[in-house]
Order: sequence, then structure tokens, then C-alpha cells
Amino acid sequence: MPTSMRNTLWASLALTPALAMALLPDGAPLATLDLALLLGLSWAVAIGALLGSRSTSRANPGKLQLLAANSPVPLPDCPSPAEIRRQLTPLLLASPPLADRGWAQEPETEAHALGRIIASTLATQGWRDLSDPGSADLRGLWLLVALLRAAPGKAGELAQAFRRPDAMLDLRDRLAAITSRRDAWDRQCAAFEATSRLWSSPRPASLIDQLAALDRPDPDLWHKVICDFDPARAEQRNAALWCGRQLTCHRASVALLLHRLAQEGVVIDSCVLPRLDEILANWGAGRYSGRALGLDPADQVAGSAPDVARLLDRLVEQTDSPRLPDPVGLFDVYDGRAPLPRPAWQLDGGLCAAPEPVDYLLPPA
Repeated sequence: MPTSMRNTLWASLALTPALAMALLPDGAPLATLDLALLLGLSWAVAIGALLGSRSTSRANPGKLQLLAANSPVPLPDCPSPAEIRRQLTPLLLASPPLADRGWAQEPETEAHALGRIIASTLATQGWRDLSDPGSADLRGLWLLVALLRAAPGKAGELAQAFRRPDAMLDLRDRLAAITSRRDAWDRQCAAFEATSRLWSSPRPASLIDQLAALDRPDPDLWHKVICDFDPARAEQRNAALWCGRQLTCHRASVALLLHRLAQEGVVIDSCVLPRLDEILANWGAGRYSGRALGLDPADQVAGSAPDVARLLDRLVEQTDSPRLPDPVGLFDVYDGRAPLPRPAWQLDGGLCAAPEPVDYLLPPA
């Protein structure tokens, strides 16, 4: 079996439990199904995703019946059947993930995953393509895609219009995980490419200027600088403060920065106060949204609030400035993934080697 076909089969199986539940008759809970029947249904749906478009049989197409007979919630206005076909066709034609994008297996895109869901749904009805379903079934498919792409609150509302709301929301969660994985991959690729451009061009001498010269954010690198800087060396300390000021810096990294400044005796001068003020203002305004990175141990900073309070008191004494506010909720348990190490970077000298693709590969999900 070709690799692309095998990958599509396995990818389809990751989504079919929820899709299978959605397509079963009312009163047939998935948990009560015989395992062999469930596996058979999963394989049928998966194979249908691959072969449905090749089928020439249009006999007895049936009715999809995704939607509840009487929706308890108002539904959004749907486009015309022709417009629905126009909107959904690119999803069916979305490119599959590449088996080798130069250096790694490429994760699936949201568009391709949605195309698999549509293709599998068509296959269960014996439909060859989007020209087969009638207007009511096209409306159901359009609302399904709208639900899968909706924010959680809106998705919960739309799910009530379907015969099996729980299955629809489970399918949405699976798609969200696929989308999140692809977004993370794209960010790592962008960071690698930005670092490669920096390596191949004349570079500034200082670490902080090299960090600023990157044209794409790299939160794993920000974390490395924060984790490894020497608080007694002004250049490294300022580089760590620069990383902490970036809104792409993850919450665990910001917490670690303040923990280290308080624990390890930062050198206080006129540079520290405004930069720390900006970091604390960003935190107070909720501007740090990155939550993927964790600490080792996860509770490394959980007890750091008193130390940071003393640091802020010391800043008042040494700078004769108003006291900065204590960060609320910063010192928590951070159990996200381990930051990628970025070995091409050193705090003495900045970028010291060409970046390697392997250093930008995320661990398996």
C-alpha cells in the first residue's frame, strides 16, 4: 500500500469513532457496540474516504440525517446549494500531509482533516461527490463544518441542532487537536527558517541584537535564554529581560524569569526597573497567552511569590521609585512540554552554528 494511502487510512481512523457515532441511528450508543462491529465501521468509513470519490454507484443514496428533526436552537442562514458546494470543494481537494518535508513527517492541516470528514460522510451514503447530496443534506454538511470550526461556546450551541451533539463535539475536539498540532509545527518551521536566514547573513555582535534580528518569534529560544542567563552579567540579564518582554514568551518562561531574578541576586541598575515594569504590566493585562511550555519540576516556581515581593521591595529602596505591583497568578504549576534546547545558540556569542532541523521537531503527540 502506498505511504500516502496508508497515512490517510490511519488518519481517518483517528476521527471515525466520533463520526461513526454521529451517523448511527438514534438509540444506538457507541459504547454498547460490539468491538468487531465498531472496527468494521471504522475501516468502512476510512476506506470510504479513500475510495468514495471513485465509486460510480449512485443507487439508493439515502438521506444523511445529521440534523435533529426539530432543532432546539436557531440555526444560521445557510448559503445556496451551489455556494455550499463551492465552499466545501476546496476541502475535499486539500493537499495531504507530505511524508517527508525535507526533514520530517508533516502534520495534517485543518483543511485536509475537514476534507476527510466530508469524504467519509459522503462515502457512508454511497455518494460519489458533492453533486449527489440534496439541498437538505448539503445544509447538514455545511453546518457540520461550521460547528467543527466554531469557538467552543458557539460549537456547543450548534451541536444542539444535530442528532448526536456529544459526537459532534467530540469530533470538533479531535479536529482542534489536529489544528493545534499543525499550528505548532508551522511556528517551529518559521523559527527554524528565521534562524537559518540570520545564520546566512551578517549578524550583530551582541546576543540581544541577534535575538531582535530574528524576523519570527521563537519562544523555545526565549526560554533557553531565561533558563541559562547569568544574573550577575548585565548583557545576559538584559537579554533575558528582553525575552520576557516579548508577548510570544510563554507564561512558564515569564514565571521562571522572575523566579530567577529574585532567587539569584540580580544586579540592579537603571535598565532593570522599566523592563520589569513592562513585564509585570503585560502579565497584569493578560498579554502572555502561550501555555505550551512547562517547567522541570512543574512546581519549580510555585513558592516564589514571597521572594519576588522582596525583589520588588528592594527595587523601591535602590531606585527610589514607586513599588511595582505583585504579579497575581504567575507562580503556579507549569506542566507543559519540555522546551526545545536550541543548541545552536549560546549565551556567550549568540548564534554559534547553523540551526539543525532536528532541534525544531516537536515530540510525538
